[in-house]
Amino acid sequence: MSYIPFDPATAEATKAKMARRVGVSRWEDLEVPPGSEQRKSMLAAFEAALGSGLAAWFVRRDEGPFLEGREP
Repeated sequence: MSYIPFDPATAEATKAKMARRVGVSRWEDLEVPPGSEQRKSMLAAFEAALGSGLAAWFVRRDEGPFLEGREP
């Protein structure tokens, strides 16, 4: 995941810590390649979670398509 900007002085230690917290042995094991079936299924699950109730936690008014009502 080369798109995450790490401080070069602490990059390796940070990657190792993040990998440990997630429960994988290497930082590289966290990567989900773009266009892969794994990524597609993760995005589909995420979108389903958003549509199935997460947005409802933030709705303040019911009179429109936006969280705040009719106005974005």
